[in-house]
Amino acid sequence: MPLPGEAYWPETEAIAVSATLHVRMFNNALRAFSEERLTFAQFRLALSRLAPEVFELGQRLVAVNPPRSAMAVHPLLVEAVDLLVLSGREARLVAEDGDPQHVAAIAVFLPEAQARLASFSASLPASAGATAVHQEVEQLGKGRTVAEADRTFVVTLGPFASTADARQAVASLAFDGELAIPQSPPYIVTAGSYAARWEAEQAANATRVTGVPARVEAQYVYDFHSEVEQPPSGYYWREMLWLQALSFPGSLVDTAADGSFILVASRDGAVQGWRGSGEYLWHQELNAALVSLDVAANGNRAVLSGYESFLLSPEPRVVWRSLIPNESTILTQALVADDGNHVALRSEPSSGAGTVHALDARTYLWPTQDYIGARDIALTPDGSKVAIASAKDRVNYFILVSIPQGGRLQRFELPSVPDQVALTATASHAAILSGQEVLFYRLQDESLLWRHPVPGKLMTLTPDGQLLITAGQRGLTATSRSGNQLWLRGDVQVSKLVVNHQYVVAQTDRERLHVFALDGAPLGAVYTPGRLLSFALARDSGLLVATDDELNMIAWQLP
Repeated sequence: MPLPGEAYWPETEAIAVSATLHVRMFNNALRAFSEERLTFAQFRLALSRLAPEVFELGQRLVAVNPPRSAMAVHPLLVEAVDLLVLSGREARLVAEDGDPQHVAAIAVFLPEAQARLASFSASLPASAGATAVHQEVEQLGKGRTVAEADRTFVVTLGPFASTADARQAVASLAFDGELAIPQSPPYIVTAGSYAARWEAEQAANATRVTGVPARVEAQYVYDFHSEVEQPPSGYYWREMLWLQALSFPGSLVDTAADGSFILVASRDGAVQGWRGSGEYLWHQELNAALVSLDVAANGNRAVLSGYESFLLSPEPRVVWRSLIPNESTILTQALVADDGNHVALRSEPSSGAGTVHALDARTYLWPTQDYIGARDIALTPDGSKVAIASAKDRVNYFILVSIPQGGRLQRFELPSVPDQVALTATASHAAILSGQEVLFYRLQDESLLWRHPVPGKLMTLTPDGQLLITAGQRGLTATSRSGNQLWLRGDVQVSKLVVNHQYVVAQTDRERLHVFALDGAPLGAVYTPGRLLSFALARDSGLLVATDDELNMIAWQLP
């Protein structure tokens, strides 16, 4: 029975949005492969993951019976999805046999599918769903992957019964160069390659006269390149910059401030260094459980912690390991100064509170003098001061300590148990997240400037200290240093948050990151192939890096 119009249009609009997303993902993979940002093995893996999804999309559309009012527009969506299903079949074949002719077929199908989606979008009656389809189709932009093939004609000999038979049969044949004899079945020898078929047939006939079976086969050598125009909407950044396969789950990831260096680590101590361009540098096994990672802004040091702590340089070299004396508790938080010369660590005893330790690039400097119940710490960029949010014996404190001397610069009582602390670069102001509100202090006179309710349990300051971003299950908000709420996004639920000088990046579900400008304008979302594990945003550039549970590391260059 045909669906009534009020049910048909929302269903097909949702299918069209999904189809557009899959065109984008196929295009991403093709473009990355043609630009040599993916190896052929990685490319085959990416395609193999897309194939089942487009098959499910095709089955979903088959179940839709259009009403009479949609008879003219429905075939456009059917053709678009059919072309995607054909692309999925070719993707499955690429995964099975690695033949690049299947890639060439996908490169033909995708622009046609995009054209049908554009026609379907243009024919939709006005609605919120139609607007979503228009936006997604527009953001695909204009571009294609071009496959150019050189055809050659190859003479093959055999098959033979064994390597010895193949060697004996071809020993007296007159072919240029030494022929490669196969060491395993099928025992077929490639004897020569020719630009023209008649040349290949002539060589094959000369071989057949001797009694050796010969065949002429046409072979194609493909060259792929992308022809891309940046979409006028500016959403081109949503296409991945690169994707690389990891050898372990990347549970922790961070970058240098300019994005030139990336460090990724697993929970069990495997660590890899990468360039921001996606070039693999090195792998090291620390053989220790890890829970925290921080890369210095200059990229010359990184601190990692768990039951042990490590300071690494990017050669790679372990500068020091576990310098803290008599420390048997887990070090849940590790921070390093911009120049890599000072480190602050927070331990987590079984009681649930902690002690703070300071180190430099050579030695252990100090612990906090007594058990202070540190719940969170923040480090100034120059590493000269560490702020501590403390809860001890039902008394709550903000504490500021100097590094390397270890002198207590400030301590004042807080009205409630602190969950997080954020510090401006010069330590002139501090923000404390406590329960359902944030408190903002001027440290010079320890005065509380303002307090506001917050949408959740996440808080961070922008690098210049001018904006306080808070987030959680009730949204995302920005507040100025003077206490004015500048914007609120109540339509997102945020589970993790990072910021830099230009962007706010929020994890909103298992596989999606939403990107906002600092003025609150939504810029769009990016997706990981698998469940998101970790992500990082370079402080001084637009490089966004994420890892997922399918052992991928993906990068995007924000606009």
